[in-house]
Amino acid sequence: LIGVQKELRDGQLEIIPMRGLPIITHWNLIWQKSKKLSPVAQAFVDHIHKNREAIVSDHFDFYEKY
Repeated sequence: LIGVQKELRDGQLEIIPMRGLPIITHWNLIWQKSKKLSPVAQAFVDHIHKNREAIVSDHFDFYEKY
């Protein structure tokens, strides 16, 4: 949906509901446990944890429209 949201919004594409779809995927942030994260990487991880629901609603709210 991320790659085709403009086409969906413009009516160039349409989602046809089908049983068993959509396929739900889960994304994870991973890193080696023994590796110390840089301050920037740690700030990013902290930001994702603290703001994940707002990030989803702000950047992926188009998903619920389809």
